[in-house]
Amino acid sequence: MEEKFQIRDLRQKDKFIIDDKFLNGYAKFVGVYGVAIYISLCRHVNKEQECWPSQKKIAEELSTNEWTVNKYLRVLEKFNIIKKDRIGKKCNNRYTLID
Repeated sequence: MEEKFQIRDLRQKDKFIIDDKFLNGYAKFVGVYGVAIYISLCRHVNKEQECWPSQKKIAEELSTNEWTVNKYLRVLEKFNIIKKDRIGKKCNNRYTLID
């Protein structure tokens, strides 16, 4: 008789959502770094689909550099996946995830 087993995940989870459309369609065009940066933005987004992480913070979270983050943020903008707005005197960036 075959023994059955159950897998249980006991991790405490905070959740965020990534659209299947992004993973199934755009991911192959934006590359691994583009996907990682998009995931980072998804983690930081609020209920209005806006987020304000600095490029430095994203780079630190992903163990990469700010140049790479900047490059792939532009790629995500090019494909109309995110929108970047400069706000404030210090030119902080606000990123909006586009549906």
